Amino acid sequence: MKMASLIPYGFAVGTPGLVESLLVGIRTGMSSIDEMTVIVRTKARGVPRLAITAIACGFLLGFYLPDLVGVTVQIKLQAFPVLTYFYSLANETKDREFLYVGVVAAEHLLPTRAHAVHSTWGAHASKLSFFSKLTPGNDYPQQAGLDVIALPGVDDTYPPQKKVFMMLKYMHDNFIDDYDWFMRADDDVYLRVDKLMKFLSRFNASEGLYIGQPGMGKKEDLARIKLNEDEHYCMGGPGIIYSRGALQRLAPHIEDCMKNVVVSYNEDVEVGRCMIRRAKIQCTWSFEVSLLVMISYLLPAH
Repeated sequence: MKMASLIPYGFAVGTPGLVESLLVGIRTGMSSIDEMTVIVRTKARGVPRLAITAIACGFLLGFYLPDLVGVTVQIKLQAFPVLTYFYSLANETKDREFLYVGVVAAEHLLPTRAHAVHSTWGAHASKLSFFSKLTPGNDYPQQAGLDVIALPGVDDTYPPQKKVFMMLKYMHDNFIDDYDWFMRADDDVYLRVDKLMKFLSRFNASEGLYIGQPGMGKKEDLARIKLNEDEHYCMGGPGIIYSRGALQRLAPHIEDCMKNVVVSYNEDVEVGRCMIRRAKIQCTWSFEVSLLVMISYLLPAH
């Protein structure tokens, strides 16, 4: 990466404003510095120091210039496509939290599994909710500080097909403008939230990304689940991640997909079918994730 391209990047990331922009700039610079150093070291000795200096200067410019020139910063950015791209990327997430995790739970397991999730990895998510039936008078969630969402007309029937569809609809209808990434998780999974957030921070949440462990069903099962051989869904067990853009594309079809269930006991298949057939998004294959990572390394994290 050329030093000249680092200055506008730092400048663009800093422009959103004051303390927030400085913090974003520092986080971005620190998370990208290793990759950029590796790249520039292949060119000439001493360049890494110059590149790091360029980043610092860009962040400082971005921090102070908005106060000095005001709206003219945005106007002048329009003349430079590279600046405009990074400026829009930096502004894309500045008013939203990062990750909302919805945990598929059951009322009788709230004191055990849900409590364990809440006390460990769940504390590191931007927002954590447990979707479960809740009997009137059950005050355990309030005592334990659990955010339990009892969806109307949804019980703890397993597999949780209706629950997951309605959970995704609830997330979209109430929080689509507040978070960049949404995750469906089981109450018996353990997440490294820090690593997950670092990974996701390299991608644009406005794009349609449906990320997880892809499944296709066994060949002898294809006739039953009515999926084509080239269609793959994300399996629910390891957890499924939806970008803001993916959830926006899925939401208008949820109610219709619930009315046209083909396999009543495969919740992840049916959500996947809705994503594939209606939202036109397939679960990412491992090589596709690798490609996304490779591309992301060409651009600093945002």
